[in-house]
Amino acid sequence: MGVSRVGRGAYVLFAIVTLDVGFGNLSQSGMNTMLPDVMSAFGITIETGQWITTGFMLVMAISMSPAAYLYHRLAARTYVIVSLLLALCGSVFGLAAPNYLCLMAGRILQAIGTGLSIPFMQTVAMEFFPPGRQATLMGVAGIALSFVPNIGPAVGGILNSFFGWRSFFALLIGVFAVLLACCVALVPARQPVEAQDRFDLPSFILSSMGFGGILMCLSQIGYQGLSSAVVLVSLLVGLVSLVAFFRRQKHLANPFMDLRVFESGRFCTGLVASCLLFACYMGAVLVIPLYIQDVLGGSSLDSAFVLMPSMLAALVVNPLAGWLADKTSYRVVLVAFGALLVVGSAGCALLGTGADLPCLAAFQTLRIIGVSGLTGPLTTYALSGLSRKLSPSGSSALAILRQMAGTFGTASMVLCVAFFSGPALTGAVLASFPYQAALVFSCAMGALCLATIIAKVRS
Repeated sequence: MGVSRVGRGAYVLFAIVTLDVGFGNLSQSGMNTMLPDVMSAFGITIETGQWITTGFMLVMAISMSPAAYLYHRLAARTYVIVSLLLALCGSVFGLAAPNYLCLMAGRILQAIGTGLSIPFMQTVAMEFFPPGRQATLMGVAGIALSFVPNIGPAVGGILNSFFGWRSFFALLIGVFAVLLACCVALVPARQPVEAQDRFDLPSFILSSMGFGGILMCLSQIGYQGLSSAVVLVSLLVGLVSLVAFFRRQKHLANPFMDLRVFESGRFCTGLVASCLLFACYMGAVLVIPLYIQDVLGGSSLDSAFVLMPSMLAALVVNPLAGWLADKTSYRVVLVAFGALLVVGSAGCALLGTGADLPCLAAFQTLRIIGVSGLTGPLTTYALSGLSRKLSPSGSSALAILRQMAGTFGTASMVLCVAFFSGPALTGAVLASFPYQAALVFSCAMGALCLATIIAKVRS
């Protein structure tokens, strides 16, 4: 799969798959604000209902592992059509769902489509375009990866308030149907398919149990605690399966995921920094609105006021940072935006109960400018250290481990809030401490990300 020069078809392909990823991520986060109404409609508890979002995350991560194999087996046009059909069918299931199980079936199909698209989008940016444009395009991709999930709850909440939760799936059906039609009509079907060994089912099972088990552990640890049987069993199954998976890959002529990607120092540096970045910011998306409402006494509208400037900034900064990385150097861009991330994160953590909303909005905007300026360039920096043959495996590994790091960060921040909250902590000053502790953790992850960049990124 590939093209010898950049043509209109490559740009159309990239635009379609980026929109596919963006609306796939929207379908992941958009359901958060609709859960109460969905639970009421189907008469289910919160323990059952949370699988609408948790299950999506788990299946999406598992679906990223076979992306490298499928990339070499399918033409680009076919790959995108498969992904869009899965997302479209899942949305139809969600719209028409007569019961919870049907809705979950739809969510699983949506998650598979999104999980296949994310590594593919990164690989297209790296393989279909020359080095002088890769970071710019990855910056555009950063909108789908980091900006869209943040606006998902707002979009879902508005649609749910005015038209009901099923309208969200109606919107997705319209978008995916248009993207599918555009793909069929506009994307050339000339890309060659490379020969590859048969699908290695044991590797897929082991990777699913490994990555899925770890993600299950991380997603439940903040709610069930460290001593929960579900958490411990998931962790054990995940670790054992991953060890078996990695050992098996070393003995396959055409591995399911080529572990030689980890021999590249440039890839490992970008991978570590990206994981620290996602651990820094994903949990804060949940904690900051809770901090505003529980500690500062604000409303959901106040939360929107604080978050909106940062969302608008992210829309601009994502492609701008990629363009700057293409025109200058990765080190300059990454250090500058890493510093903004740390300053913004530290400001959010240290404000306490005396914070006013404009000040918090300013620090939050600085923080998200840092996140947006790092997401695309770090991904490009990591994947540029790999050969063309290894790029699909690198994209899959990066997407999966980044998702795991984000889940780890969210779980850690939820644990901080839960651990430091309690009847012993009373008073106006102490009321903010659990949330400040969580945001200090976020700041620490951002500082480690910046330290990694300063120490390891040289060009």
